[in-house]
Amino acid sequence: TLLASTAAQAGDLDLALSTAQAIAHDYPQDTDNLVFIGQLQDQKGQIDQAIASFDKARQLAPKDAMLVAHYGLALMQAGRAQEGIAALRESVKLQPDTPVLLNNLAWNLAETGANLDEALALAQRAVQLEPANSAFNDTLAMVYLKAGKPDSALQVLQGLVRKEPNSPTYRIHLARVLIGLGQQPKARTELDAATRNRPTPAESDEIRKLLPSLAK
Repeated sequence: TLLASTAAQAGDLDLALSTAQAIAHDYPQDTDNLVFIGQLQDQKGQIDQAIASFDKARQLAPKDAMLVAHYGLALMQAGRAQEGIAALRESVKLQPDTPVLLNNLAWNLAETGANLDEALALAQRAVQLEPANSAFNDTLAMVYLKAGKPDSALQVLQGLVRKEPNSPTYRIHLARVLIGLGQQPKARTELDAATRNRPTPAESDEIRKLLPSLAK
C-alpha cells in the first residue's frame, strides 16, 4: 500500500495502479483500495475501468454513501448523466446531512439542468451546514446563475473573490455572471486576474471561451 501511494504521489501512475491491482487480487474485499484503483484509472483516462472499480466497491458496501458517490461522479464524467444523478441521489438518501454529498448532487443537477429547484435547495442546505466552505458557496452561486438569479450569484462570488483573491476558479465564475449582467469591462478585469493566477488547462480553456463575450 505504501509503495502504491508513494508511486501515485510521484506521478508514476502505472506502478501505482499495478501495485494496487496486486493488492486487490490478494484482498478483493478492500473497498478503500478499489476506490484508489478507480481514482488512478480516472487519472489515466480509463473512465470505463474506473466506473467498474467504483461499482465493485459500491456492491461490497451498498450502504456506504461515499462509495455510491464515487460511482455516481464517475458515471457523470462518462456522460451517463441519468445513471449518475440516480447514484448521487442515492448517496444523499443514505446520508442526507452530509454537505459534500449535497453539494455533489446540486452541482451535477445544475450542470445538466435536470432540476434547478432541487439543485438550489441542496446547495443552500450544504452551505447552511458548512457556511465557510468556499467550494459549496461556489456551487450555490452557479446554481443561482443557472436558475436565473444572477444578482444572488454575484453577491456570493464577490464574497468568494474577496476571501480567496488568488483563485482563478472564482474569478472565472464571477466573470460569467458579470457578462450575463452586461458588465463586460468588470468581467475582463476578472478574467485578466484569473489568467495571472496560474489557471489549470481546463480553466484556461474556459477563459478563452468567455473572451468573445467581452466584445458584445
